[in-house]
Amino acid sequence: MPSEETSRPTPGGIDRDLMTTLRLLRRRSTDIAELPPILDENGLSSGFATLLQHAALSQDLSRELLRLTTEIQQDLQTTTVGTHMLGSLSAATSMSAHAAASFAESAECSLTLKTDTAQVVADEAKHVISNHAVARAYLRTTSRLIRNAATQLQDLLTTPAASARTRTAPPTTPSASAPRRQR
Repeated sequence: MPSEETSRPTPGGIDRDLMTTLRLLRRRSTDIAELPPILDENGLSSGFATLLQHAALSQDLSRELLRLTTEIQQDLQTTTVGTHMLGSLSAATSMSAHAAASFAESAECSLTLKTDTAQVVADEAKHVISNHAVARAYLRTTSRLIRNAATQLQDLLTTPAASARTRTAPPTTPSASAPRRQR
């Protein structure tokens, strides 16, 4: 039987299972970022399929983060800590989506490595390496943002004052994209 400590719900019904989910998502992000190198000892790409698989894994992670953020947003947006947590999860969603795009671009560039001249191959290999490095950096950032969200959730679960505080609305300012009146 679960203890009262581990099953205590937060305001709005968010519970400690969310912490486990965040840990799993963070691990997935880290695992994708640490996938084997894309170039072998001869400087040749490990292949289009491998790079596309990296893109698919990142896209799946992004989709899962988006689903999670959407599911919990109603319960968390009423507190300052919850709002910060949602911001971290939204940014993590964005970063993992950028990683997927960078991996896909890396896969696209890898296709030319087998078909073009030596100079083009060298240039494209640099693009493959660069895009792959950028994608991995996005995933490291994703992992950090998920860790931040988990820390914020921990604060929400352990600090009664944090869950009781309500978010104060920032002062309203006219939107930069709003049309201006002509005088």
